[in-house]
Amino acid sequence: MSRWSVRYSIDHVFSGFERWPQPGEEHFTDFYVREAGGGVAITACALARLGRHVSLFARDGEEDVWLKDRLRSFSISLDGLRSVATSTAVSVSISTREDRSFLTWQGANRFLPEYLHEPENSGPADSGKACSPGHAVSRELAQQLFPRLRAAGCTLSLDTGHQEQWLLDERNWLTCSEVDYFLPTKRCQIMTGAEQPGLCSRVLQRRELAARL
Repeated sequence: MSRWSVRYSIDHVFSGFERWPQPGEEHFTDFYVREAGGGVAITACALARLGRHVSLFARDGEEDVWLKDRLRSFSISLDGLRSVATSTAVSVSISTREDRSFLTWQGANRFLPEYLHEPENSGPADSGKACSPGHAVSRELAQQLFPRLRAAGCTLSLDTGHQEQWLLDERNWLTCSEVDYFLPTKRCQIMTGAEQPGLCSRVLQRRELAARL
C-alpha cells in the first residue's frame, strides 16, 4: 500500500502561449484544462493506474465534489480526506514551450499540518509502504511524524513545492536528509545558490543530501 499526505489543488492550466503576458496585457488561448493537481496527487493517480493501492491524507473544500469523484475514478482511497469549510487550493498555470509559471491560493491546504499534528491521526503510518508528504513539512512536524512512519516500515519521499523561505532555512535541510528521496528539481538552486546541476550536487553532497535526489 502506498499512502500519501498531500497538499493538493484544483489546477487550471492555460497553455499555447508564445510568451508570458506583460503587465496590462491580456492574452487568449484555446487550450485550457481543469484537473486534480499537485505533484504528489498526480503521482498517486499514476500509481493507482499501475495497480498500487493508494490512500490520500489531505484537506479539501466541502463543495468540490467533482474533485473527489475524479480521484475516485483512479480507485484512490479517500478515507483519509477531510473536508473543511473553505475551498480546495487553486493553482493557475501559464505554460509556454519553454517553461511555466504558477499562481497558487493555499485554500484548505493551510489546515493540513494541523490535521497531521492530531494524535489520533496515525494517518500514513498504518501499514503503508511508501509515504510522500507533498508539502513543506515544518521541522517540528517532521520530528513528530517521521519516526512514526519509520516505525511502520515506510519509505519516505519529500516534495516541498516552491517554498523559498522553507528551502533557505537550514533547519529544514536536516528534514531533507531524513527522507529516502528528496525531489528538488529547481529547488536545489534555491538551496545552494548554484546554477549548474553539477555544482548543486556537490553542495548538496556536503550536506549529505545528494544521495537522496
